[in-house]
Amino acid sequence: SRRMEETDFEGGLAALAAGVDMEANDTPVADLSQTRELLDGDEDSLQALIAIFLADYTKNYALLEQAARNQDGKVLCAVAHSMKSSVGVFGAVTAAESAQQIEVAARKGDVPRAIQGVPELLAELSRVAAYLRSQLPEVRP
Repeated sequence: SRRMEETDFEGGLAALAAGVDMEANDTPVADLSQTRELLDGDEDSLQALIAIFLADYTKNYALLEQAARNQDGKVLCAVAHSMKSSVGVFGAVTAAESAQQIEVAARKGDVPRAIQGVPELLAELSRVAAYLRSQLPEVRP
């Protein structure tokens, strides 16, 4: 219904204003409050963690794509394991769960199932990266 769509939109606006990017299922893309708590509120450390994630993001994205193309279960398992930890630090639950599914499938030798999960993980990683970029301070000349 139209009213429900408006309510969802308004809820999404409120979430964005609060610094939480929401998915269709109302799970935040990431929750930096956990990260800030872990870092005792140290914003410089948070910015450094975000910068490290973003620096590694392109390489890991390409590795996942290549491993899926090459049907390489070992690389899928290793990269998914690494990404699970990386996104987990930022409270990116959906991305972490997606990475874990790939890791578990690859570890069990079910490479087709692992490959099947790669597009979802890539999409989630893109969303996490976009969200984290939005949390970096603007650079002024």
